[in-house]
Amino acid sequence: MSDAQIGRRALLRGAGGLAALAALPSLAACGTGTSRASSGGGKGGGKTVVV
Repeated sequence: MSDAQIGRRALLRGAGGLAALAALPSLAACGTGTSRASSGGGKGGGKTVVV
């Protein structure tokens, strides 16, 4: 039998693809931010950053 070898580049590409697939649900949960209603009473009325 011949030994199947996986190159370093192929391994890294596969790992990157799996990481991207794992991140999709969390990115989809973020949304676009357009669904938030404007409060109208805030200082400056600009965008907010929540960490």
